[in-house]
Amino acid sequence: MARDTYIWGAIRLLGGAEGDLDKHAYADLQDKDLCITAVQGDKIYHHIFDASSSAAESSPDVIAPDDVGANNGRWLLVAMYGAAASGANTDITSLGAHSLTGTLSLNEKTILIDTILASDGTWTGPTETITAGEELTIGEVAYLKSDGKYWHTDADAEATSKGKLIMATATISADGTGVGLLPSDISFLRNDATTAWTVTTLGETQYLSTTAGALTNDVSGYTTGDCVRIAGYMKTTTIINFNVGKDWLELV
Repeated sequence: MARDTYIWGAIRLLGGAEGDLDKHAYADLQDKDLCITAVQGDKIYHHIFDASSSAAESSPDVIAPDDVGANNGRWLLVAMYGAAASGANTDITSLGAHSLTGTLSLNEKTILIDTILASDGTWTGPTETITAGEELTIGEVAYLKSDGKYWHTDADAEATSKGKLIMATATISADGTGVGLLPSDISFLRNDATTAWTVTTLGETQYLSTTAGALTNDVSGYTTGDCVRIAGYMKTTTIINFNVGKDWLELV
């Protein structure tokens, strides 16, 4: 029975030694397996294993497993990305979506989250596809209602302040679907012209506003029945770290 597709890794293409693409044992490979090879000082290579190929080895386009013998089965190059120089950052977003079948080891390295977004209307962080109960625009915050749709938050009441929140990454029409940014330490959105946030300076805290869907930096005017809930922090005057507090305070 066929197993799930594996994602393999390597740091060199040829040589037959540990860490080389051609070292992966032929018997362990399956059609459509893929391998990411990051060669320091060179490039990142994306190969897919074609179990039916008998093409002559020609690096980097065709790599034969070292122990393939007379059998079919070759690693075929599908893409190359940037330079994998020591300490450099490489964009591999064009690899598309793949599922891990085991542990992803960073080997004492880190995943760098670029929080200084280069252009207006961009974002980074975890998301999900949501259905809007009413029209949402970029930068507005919405809560999940019992009907399964997202509606504008409003700090005037507990019901519209609590629970799961998202931030719209673009305009989403009423009953339409779109991308909602989920709150986290790594969720950032840039909006140069938003009217949904009240911002004075970078670094300040943003709270749910008593204006539907909006955020504010000033809750001093809140009165009985209003709810105070942190929604994020300003990275710059136009970039927010959408990082919602799990607790809120209702004024009495």
